Order: sequence, then C-alpha cells, then structure tokens
Amino acid sequence: FHAWCPPFAFLSALVISLITAHIVKLEKLSLNLARAKKNWEISFDAITDAVIISDQSGRIILSNQPADQGPRDFLERFLKRTQVSGDPKNQNNNSLAGPGTTPCEVYDERLNRHFELRSFSRQIKGKKNDGTVYVIRDMTESRKLKKEQKNLQAQLVQLQKMEALGTLAGGIAHDFNNILSAIIGYTQLAALYI
Repeated sequence: FHAWCPPFAFLSALVISLITAHIVKLEKLSLNLARAKKNWEISFDAITDAVIISDQSGRIILSNQPADQGPRDFLERFLKRTQVSGDPKNQNNNSLAGPGTTPCEVYDERLNRHFELRSFSRQIKGKKNDGTVYVIRDMTESRKLKKEQKNLQAQLVQLQKMEALGTLAGGIAHDFNNILSAIIGYTQLAALYI
C-alpha cells in the first residue's frame, strides 16, 4: 500500500491543523480566563467590607460593590483632607500603607457614619510599592450596639442596687416589726394588769 502525497499539500495540511489547534487552545484559555475573572469579581464583590485598591499616585483603580455605597467617597475625602492638613504621618497614603497597619476609626460628617480604616501596601517583585489596598468597615451599627449594651448594663446595675435596697428595707422592716410586736405584746399585758 504505497501512496504518494505531494509535500506541499502535506505541509499545508499540517500547518493548517497546527494553526487550528493553536486557535482552539487560545479560545479555551480565553474562556478559562473569562471564567476566572468572573469568579474573582463575584468573590471580590461578596466581601461585606469595602475594599478599595489604589495605585502609587493614590488614584483609585478598583473597588468592590460595598465600597460604592459611600466608603469610596469617604476615602477620597479622607485622603485629600490628610494630604492638605500637612500631617507627614498621613502624606501620600504611606501612613496607612504598611503591612498589617492597625485600624484607625474615623467619623464622616457627610455620611454620619463611623468607619474603621485599614490599609495594606501592594508589594510587587522588583518594585518597592505598587499602591495600597484599603479595607473599610462600617462601624456605625456596632458603635450603636455597644452604646446600647452599656446603657443596658447601667440599667441592670441600677436595678440590682434597687433590689438590694429593697431587700435591705424589707429586712429592716421585718426586724422592726419583730421588736414592735414584742413591745405591743408587753404593753397589752401591762394594760391588763393595771
């Protein structure tokens, strides 16, 4: 079984099949990349805290959905205010851009809300700092609950004091009633014999 095929046709078919396989592989990679991006975006938006990513100049490049409900505007105003105030600690976003910085709590007058602000430096190999990741948690409800808890604890302490005072008064009245009963009893006996 000998068949002869011209080399040009064989090479053309081989090149076409290799190009087709490469295109199919690129389409699969593109589809996988699109799926991974969509999964990442869904996960990023599922975070309940506001997450905002800025570049080296402080320009916001990415934020999740909770950040668009107020914290993003708050952060922009906060960073402008700290840069204008001339506080070297807060200049250029670097005060809040250390690894594992302690959170700072800030009140925003416009939104009438308390925020806990935390930031982390974005480190990329070969570069010192490629921007900052800010995590902003709305602490307003938490502060209200803590205040309400303190009020309830104060009320509980007051009720315990009143209960103790009532028990003390009841005990004193009972003791006084015992003494008074004896006095009345002796007075009645004395009245019978007089």
